[in-house]
Amino acid sequence: LVHLIRVRAHLPSDLASCRTLAQAHIESSHRPLHPHAVLVDKNSVLHCKPGRRYAEAFVAGQLDEPVLLISREGENNELDRVQLADAFATAMGERKHLLLVDGGGDSLILAHGDACKNSETTDPFDGGDADVLAAVRQAHCDSGGKKWSALLAVVAMGLDVDMTAFARNVERLSKRNAYFGRINLLTGETADGWNDHIGATLLPSDALDQARADYLALAAKVLVLNEADLTDQSKTKSHTAVVSFHAISGNFGLQRTFVPWEPVHDDGSRGVHVSEQHSWLYLFDAVQVENLKRELAGLDVS
Repeated sequence: LVHLIRVRAHLPSDLASCRTLAQAHIESSHRPLHPHAVLVDKNSVLHCKPGRRYAEAFVAGQLDEPVLLISREGENNELDRVQLADAFATAMGERKHLLLVDGGGDSLILAHGDACKNSETTDPFDGGDADVLAAVRQAHCDSGGKKWSALLAVVAMGLDVDMTAFARNVERLSKRNAYFGRINLLTGETADGWNDHIGATLLPSDALDQARADYLALAAKVLVLNEADLTDQSKTKSHTAVVSFHAISGNFGLQRTFVPWEPVHDDGSRGVHVSEQHSWLYLFDAVQVENLKRELAGLDVS
């Protein structure tokens, strides 16, 4: 989705990902932009940990452009957030906008108790989304807060964050003018002032049909969507991306995701009950999301 609703800029790649993969485990012909950021193309090789598959090289080939891979792991340990912030600052370059995409809503887990029972993350300051938000906030502050803006788009809401907690946090962010509305990626319906804010510029209603078709065509080539895909080494497992795929396709009902933490129901069935709720995309000010989390925890936001 980042590729489809991005803002074009002047540097080589507009599409990026942040992975727990040290740069030493990435074979790329491109010169690193930063000790922890390198462009990946279709010929690059990612040496993932056992049981993991990362699709950046395949996606780069399908889009015919490189993907910037930012590592949140060093050779022997996870990067601290200062190093990660520096990588983001370098990656931004002359860009004016950064658009983060979170599937499931764990980025809106702003306090203990906000997570739903099936969430991988329960601690608001732990996990990949928490690391990235903290790093982006730091990079934005270090830039003086004027050079570029950071937006956060959330899809497949409810897989990680409790919906009551989510509604409460949206209300808090609205009072800060940090919530910019939502759009249904299946129907095109908008709500909460989407058309009054930057959302309508990022994804105009008249561009949605083509964006959806392009996204679904690419996602079908990348994601493990059925048991036959499990043996295809070019495909990757993703709980939230598979739910988003089915929601945006209108495939509601029980759908398998094939990840180790896939929910198991009382009748023994596995999967997620995909609903219309999962087809909405919500847009926020990423820095204000992190600031609110820090305030709720009694931490300094200066």
